[in-house]
Amino acid sequence: METQLTELELIHKLVLQSHLNVPERRALPNGRARASLMLDAMEALLQRDGWFPGGARPEDDFSGPLIELTKEGRCQIYWKFETSFLRYQLGAVHEYPTARAAAEVYLRDSFGDSIDGIPIDWSS
Repeated sequence: METQLTELELIHKLVLQSHLNVPERRALPNGRARASLMLDAMEALLQRDGWFPGGARPEDDFSGPLIELTKEGRCQIYWKFETSFLRYQLGAVHEYPTARAAAEVYLRDSFGDSIDGIPIDWSS
């Protein structure tokens, strides 16, 4: 028998993997991901690891945002983009006063109103 994940576990998985399978999507209340829970999960991961997504660093090859939690409790988002096939460049670094503020910018910029086709409920 397969164990059913809680909403919090599903949101945590969605934040980490940007994907849920069909049964997991159906298990979300109203088929939506609550932004408040997504931001909570991202903050917790930043507090734990110091980076989001974990494992990536500014010197790595990637396209998109990367959040760093500084020792002072502020956050920086490194914005990188692909300049040519598999070549990446740092475009900008922006600072935010809190992990939550940085997480919201990351989430809105990366996904907007949905993540992997799952609507993000920004009102809850």
